[in-house]
Amino acid sequence: MISNRVFIKGACRIAKNHGSIEKLKILYLAQSSIPSRAANSIHVIKMCSVFRMVGLQVVLCAPKGCTTSSRSEVLERYEGDPDLPIVWLRRSWTGSVGTALGWFRLLIGQSRNAEYVYSRSVLGACVARLLMKRTILEVHEDVVNSSWIKRIALHLVVSQPGDCRLVVISLALKNHYESKYGIDENKILVAPDGADKLPNNYRHTPVARDQSRICCVGYVGSLLPGKGIGLVVELARRLPSFRFLIVGGTGQEVQSAAGGRELPDNLICMGYVDNKDVRSLIDGMDICLLPNQKAVKGVGGTEIGAWTSPLKLFEYMSLGKPVVASDLSVLREVLEHKKNSWLCNPEDPAEWAGALRALGRDGRLARKLGENARAEFECAYTWEARARNIMERCLVRR
Repeated sequence: MISNRVFIKGACRIAKNHGSIEKLKILYLAQSSIPSRAANSIHVIKMCSVFRMVGLQVVLCAPKGCTTSSRSEVLERYEGDPDLPIVWLRRSWTGSVGTALGWFRLLIGQSRNAEYVYSRSVLGACVARLLMKRTILEVHEDVVNSSWIKRIALHLVVSQPGDCRLVVISLALKNHYESKYGIDENKILVAPDGADKLPNNYRHTPVARDQSRICCVGYVGSLLPGKGIGLVVELARRLPSFRFLIVGGTGQEVQSAAGGRELPDNLICMGYVDNKDVRSLIDGMDICLLPNQKAVKGVGGTEIGAWTSPLKLFEYMSLGKPVVASDLSVLREVLEHKKNSWLCNPEDPAEWAGALRALGRDGRLARKLGENARAEFECAYTWEARARNIMERCLVRR
C-alpha cells in the first residue's frame, strides 16, 4: 500500500518535470453536463484547461446543460481556458442505449486524429475501445456495480497494453477495484482531486488577523446526504459567538438537515455560488469545515463516502485555511492531524466544537495548520501537478 506521504513526494517530482509529451491530441469525454452545479463539471473544465496549458491538444466532448450561454460564457463561469474547444454530445434517446449511440456518432466524427480518448464516461470509454482508440478511463466511484455492460467496458479499458489505464481519486478506490474486479495494481493510477494554484500576486486574507472580531467558520460544497450539514447547524447552535457560513445548495436543504428546527441566527446560507466566486468567500473564512459522514451519497444516489476526494478540501488548502475535517481513512490519505488539519470524530459534535474553540483561541496554531496545508497543496495537489502525473504515467506517444 502506498502512503499519501510517498505520493506527495512523487507529485513534487512530477510537478517540476515538464516532460516531453506535447501536442498529443486528446478527446476528453465528460459524464456530467456542462454547465451544471455538480463538482464534476468543475473538475472536467479545470483538467481540460490544464492539459492544454501543459501542451496537450484537448477537445472537450460533453452533454450540454440547460443553458443559453455561449461557449465562452460557460468557460468564464469556471475560469477555464477561453480557447478550449467543446463538442456537444447529442442523444436521440434517453438511457444507456441513447448515450452509447450518441458517443458512437460523436467519436466517429471527432476521433480520427486523436491519439487518446480520456473518458469520465464508462459508456464513452466502451465505445472508444470498440473503435480501437487508446483509452484512459477516470472514475470517482464504483461505476460498475451490477451492470454487465459497464463491467465489459472496464475490461476493455484495463486489457489494453501498457500500464495505468484506469485513473482513480483515492487509494481506497484503487484497492476497491483491485479486490472486487481483480485489476492489476499497475493498471491503476491514484490521482486525488485538485484546485487552482493561486497567482503569484494574490493577496491572502490572514487567518485570525484580529482576535477581537467574530471568528468565521465556513463550509463550501453540495448539501447531499452524508456531507455533514446537520453537524454544521449543530455547531452553530453550540457556538453562538462564532459566525457560520454555508456556501452551496439551498436554504431549504439546510433547513431539512436541521430537522425542521429554526436555524440559529449566527448561521448564514449563501446558496449556490459560481465556482469563479468561491475563492473570495473561502478567503474570508477563518476556519473551514469538511464534516463528511461515513456514508456519503453522490449526485446519482450512489455511495461515495469510502473513496471520496473532495474538491473543497483542496480549495481550502490552496488558500492556507485551517481545516477541521472528519477523521476518516480516505481523508487521511491527504490530511494529518495537527500537521495540516484538525481531525474529529464525525459523530461527536462536542469534539468538533472543542476543535473550533481551540483554533479560535490559538491563532498561531491555526496559521501553522493553514500554512502546512498550503505548502503541501502547492507541491502535490494543484491541477497542474495532477495533469503532469497523468501525462507521465498514462500517456505515451505512438
